[in-house]
Amino acid sequence: MKHFFIFCILSLSSIFAQENMNNMREYFFVELIRFPERAKLDSVTISEIQTAHLNNIDSLHRAGKLVLAGPFGDEQGGGIFILKANSLKEATEMCESDPAIKNKRLLYKVRPLWSDKTMFTSEKE
Repeated sequence: MKHFFIFCILSLSSIFAQENMNNMREYFFVELIRFPERAKLDSVTISEIQTAHLNNIDSLHRAGKLVLAGPFGDEQGGGIFILKANSLKEATEMCESDPAIKNKRLLYKVRPLWSDKTMFTSEKE
């Protein structure tokens, strides 16, 4: 009887673990870093690059590729993206298409991130 009880507990924990794994998904965490030696640009050009950067963020979000984005709130600047991509290569291509990165206003680092997809509100739809 004791062995049957242990078997039942192990079976149930295996079922719950599998259910939790079914919710796991690979995302890509992107740290956006202020380019250390930014070119001195006029305010109009900087504004145009920033507008294009924000438009890119909006475009990625509408395409279902961007789960989260935002600037850091300290003097170092920069920010983060959490991207929904099929590969590191695709995530890197998304970063390299960003106008702030193309114009050497931001650098980036991409890292794979595994998370329960129900953690993100957009993933619950």
